[in-house]
Amino acid sequence: MRTKLRAREGYFERLTGPAATQLSPTAGNTYLVLKAAAAGYAYFEAMYGTYYYPDSTKMLHNTIDSAVNAALASRGDKIIVLEGHTETIAAAAGVDADKIGLIIEGRGSGANKPTLTFTDALSDIDIDAASITIRNMRFIGGVASVAALIDVNAANFTLEDCDFYSGAAGYGVLISVITDAAANDITVRNCTFNYLVATDGTTAITETATEAIRLVGADRAKIEGNYFSGDFTTAAINSVTTASKDVKILNNYVNNIATENIAGGIDLHANTTGFVDENHVYVAYGTSAVALIDPGAAVVGRNWVSNSASESPAMHGGADASDTVASTAVLVSTATSTAASVGIQTSTVQSKADSVGLTSSTNTSKVSSVGIQTSTVSSQVDSSWIAISTQLSLIRSKQG
Repeated sequence: MRTKLRAREGYFERLTGPAATQLSPTAGNTYLVLKAAAAGYAYFEAMYGTYYYPDSTKMLHNTIDSAVNAALASRGDKIIVLEGHTETIAAAAGVDADKIGLIIEGRGSGANKPTLTFTDALSDIDIDAASITIRNMRFIGGVASVAALIDVNAANFTLEDCDFYSGAAGYGVLISVITDAAANDITVRNCTFNYLVATDGTTAITETATEAIRLVGADRAKIEGNYFSGDFTTAAINSVTTASKDVKILNNYVNNIATENIAGGIDLHANTTGFVDENHVYVAYGTSAVALIDPGAAVVGRNWVSNSASESPAMHGGADASDTVASTAVLVSTATSTAASVGIQTSTVQSKADSVGLTSSTNTSKVSSVGIQTSTVSSQVDSSWIAISTQLSLIRSKQG
């Protein structure tokens, strides 16, 4: 009997890691989830089907919600969802994650990750306790217009290394992750939201989405390192209704085929603060790339935007996105700049240049051909090597 127990404990350590075994009194319980029809279930059932913890909860479960019900809050419990597990979520709160500190972690990779398919328009996972983590899972919209897959109503939720899909052409997910104002310190990291092509890899999705992530008053949210593809009619990442404070939206990639005039990459509430940096956004709105990111009141770092799939992106807020430039080496403009041929130009209000080597203007400068020009108020130059003006300068064909 002891030999069999040791063999079972050894396998369990390899599966969960030595710090999470049932022999560690400080690690909490670790529960396994695998549906009865899965390949290999008979083996797991033979090994763990009759194993019970000292608190009389059994180790092996057939659904995630069953394992959640067995777990205890704030004990450090973990649910391991085994490779090849599939489950149908057919109602609201089909999984109710309501135990503080619980970790739900999938095993496997690619299509063998544990997969949850949502088959009712209101079916979802509710996050109703703080400090819950979901990791390495697949979520599939299995019907038209699923309202929201993951509904976050508590603080410190972490979602990472998960994949989202629509299951067929007419199936769709309106919102993948939605919060309320209690969802402070949410993290969504290294996830993919794949709503252009179905899970078969070939069928085009015809249903639009509203957004992938909707933040409603979720302070200190971190959205980092994710990939979004779909027809998002509002934005891939959206902050609405109640401002979210001190958010971090970093290093995300957005491929939005929406053709509406929208901030289709990132669209934040006017009073949302934080930092938006190193995001790469494509939206198929054909007229302008200027408004593809609306940062609200957040600080904007270096982000890249494009509305042409065949062209390299421009820096959001830089000359290529907002100004008219025919040939430029370096051009920085904080208001308006029109240049035909520029080496280096800096303008804080307005500058118009046809051919410039180096020009710096803090108010208004109009240049036809200049080697170096500095103007603090107004300067008009037709041909100069060097022109410096502090009030008004009109120079025609001079060397200095």
